[in-house]
Amino acid sequence: RVDGVTVEAEPGPSTTVLADYALLRQALETVTRNAVARARTVTVANRIEGRHAELVVSDDGPGFADDVLPHVFERFRRGDRAGSSGLGMAIAHRIVVAHHGTAIARNGADSGAEVVFRLPGVDDA
Repeated sequence: RVDGVTVEAEPGPSTTVLADYALLRQALETVTRNAVARARTVTVANRIEGRHAELVVSDDGPGFADDVLPHVFERFRRGDRAGSSGLGMAIAHRIVVAHHGTAIARNGADSGAEVVFRLPGVDDA
């Protein structure tokens, strides 16, 4: 549910990655749902950086607490009570790693959080 939350999808460049669509979608949905639980506006975007495709979820929420940020992708790690078991981000991370990618969590310059999935492009496979 996204009651009262705006989820925006920014148009980005077309790119292809070798990935299991259902798993990658699960990872992206997990991160987006976490953002929706804590923000009023969530933006989903894609971009190309060198030979990598990046999926980016950013929000205008409070961001990650300093003590949580280094552990965001660990199992059972929760920053607040807005989530559930603390497994979602860990599973999303494992999905991206299984696709030979990396997941990065950081806070925005002013506020909010950003999670970036960086995946090798077709030419890198």
